[in-house]
Amino acid sequence: MKPKFGVLVTILMIVALVLSACKAPATPTPAPKPTEAAKQPTKAAEQPTKAAEKLKVVVATDAAFPPMEFVDENKNIVGFDIDLMNAIAKVMGFEVEFKNTAWDGIFAGLETGDYDAIMSAVTITDERKQKYDFSDPYINAGQIVVVRADETAIKGPDDLKGKTVGAQIGTTGALAVQKMEGVTLKEYDTIDLAFMDLVGGNIDAVVVDTPVAADYALNSDQFKGKLKIVGEPFTDEYYGVVVRKGEMQEFLKLFNEGLKKVKADGTYDKIYAKWISGGELVSPVKEEGKVAVPPAPDFPVKIAILAPLSGDVKTFGESTRNGALMAIEEAKAAGWKIDVVIGDSKCDAQEAANAANKVIFEDGVKYIVGAVCSSASIPISEICEANHVLQISPTSTNPAVTVNEDGSNKEYVFRACFLDPFQGEVMASLARELGAKKAAVLYDVGNDYVKGLAEYFKAAFEKMGGTVPVFEAYTKDDTDFSAILGKVAAADVDVLFLPDYYSKVNLIAEQVKEKGIKATLLGGDGWDSPELRMELFEGGYHSNHYSPADPRPIVQNFVKAYKAKYGAVPDALATLGYDAAKILLQAISEAGVDDPAVVKDKMAAIKYEGVSGEISFDEHGDPIKKAAIIKIENGKKVFYKFVAP
Repeated sequence: MKPKFGVLVTILMIVALVLSACKAPATPTPAPKPTEAAKQPTKAAEQPTKAAEKLKVVVATDAAFPPMEFVDENKNIVGFDIDLMNAIAKVMGFEVEFKNTAWDGIFAGLETGDYDAIMSAVTITDERKQKYDFSDPYINAGQIVVVRADETAIKGPDDLKGKTVGAQIGTTGALAVQKMEGVTLKEYDTIDLAFMDLVGGNIDAVVVDTPVAADYALNSDQFKGKLKIVGEPFTDEYYGVVVRKGEMQEFLKLFNEGLKKVKADGTYDKIYAKWISGGELVSPVKEEGKVAVPPAPDFPVKIAILAPLSGDVKTFGESTRNGALMAIEEAKAAGWKIDVVIGDSKCDAQEAANAANKVIFEDGVKYIVGAVCSSASIPISEICEANHVLQISPTSTNPAVTVNEDGSNKEYVFRACFLDPFQGEVMASLARELGAKKAAVLYDVGNDYVKGLAEYFKAAFEKMGGTVPVFEAYTKDDTDFSAILGKVAAADVDVLFLPDYYSKVNLIAEQVKEKGIKATLLGGDGWDSPELRMELFEGGYHSNHYSPADPRPIVQNFVKAYKAKYGAVPDALATLGYDAAKILLQAISEAGVDDPAVVKDKMAAIKYEGVSGEISFDEHGDPIKKAAIIKIENGKKVFYKFVAP
């Protein structure tokens, strides 16, 4: 955000770099109330969207704030803001004219109708929103710390106590430093003076907007090699386009729609790479915090979502469906044409096969997101492989989903989750870490997922030096576990591994409590449901594919958006459903044709950063990714730690 609003003498001394600092949140002194005529748009700015090609918008910018906006050697106004507005104008069919305007008069000129809008690295603040209307935010450029290149003691804002820190007077950087305990603020009329003092050793650090830090420290001929950025941005400062309150609403609608389009088609990323030197630090604003939507192809696609929407694990199916639909709806908003068919796999092999046959042979589906249970995904995978239909399972962890019985690869089958061998090893390692020497394992003999995970845990635990004196099976319909729990009690084990789904482990855990068994309860990702009875699992642990406590912005933004849409914190099933659908869409986009034979090759080579982590596939279509361990503490699930392969 740009600098102070007084001191006209300083403004007159500006050259291209002088105002390369964040501009302050205070609203400028109000101009005299303009006449009604002065408040009219410069051109026919309030025409409806259908007449957008006739719209011309005059936009003010203070072209002294590189890399956002500045005057180049050819006297042209250039920069990130300029290119972004021009790109949006092009895709939405309106004209734009930029007017170079000094910062301390820029808001007054808007109020008197000298131009229609401001795009000039203006931070969106609550105070400003009371007086003006803003577009959706188009970049997050929070405050960051810059130090000398040879500095080793300062690694971020937490190391500034006892230091002297420079900032431009009247900026959000100066305000941020003022709030730091034990830090001495030294203010400067222009930010380049602060950087000169820093290089000269007169101050210890400078706090400034990240784009400015990147431009000076990483790109400026004057300071390149002498300065470095440390830490991450420690504030959120979102830039937006400003218009008069209640006016230019059609223009704002066009801008917001266009922003989505240029993000979806890759134009935004190109502009971002061109101008923002510190690209890994300045954060492009994800639309509602979502993973970027890949460019829409010029053909419609039909996708089936197969999940257990009835039966014992219907909450798993509902979450998976919701996550996948959320990704698909985002794509539709960005121009994709997608027809969705939803089927109930019921976590049953025969029902899953029936659902797959229907969507493939009756509905003409070429792409399937599903199923959830491995026992359902395995028969679906066999049908898909035989008929060259591309399948990506969000959550099925049994190795047989992607590999044939003879060890050969199913070329048309992928998954978004880690595998049971890894999950079993993670939980066995945790058991040993907790000091366990003896473990009991109970499992459903008829469920591929449960039986496989039990076997992988047992093998890993024994390999690590533990013993498994109780390894007992039950059937899907069993409800009385007193006999096998008697064996658990007699063995006096340290941990009891229950790798089944939440509905079954609720029954078992209740009887564990009745028998007074004190072993720590451990489980797999099947525990991840709001219907897990927390009071029965106090002090227990389970593995999972993600944690809503993961501080990565991509996670926190997804959690926020999902909660706003569905009224609940997303579980791992929702997260993997979302990521699986996104991976499929990216592969289709990269293929450029509606042909699973081509799309599968693009998916095999994909690199995707999603909510559940970074994903690329091995030769079997399986991702290599970390696992989260969740602890149940005080009746709540809390993040314990991540474990990498």
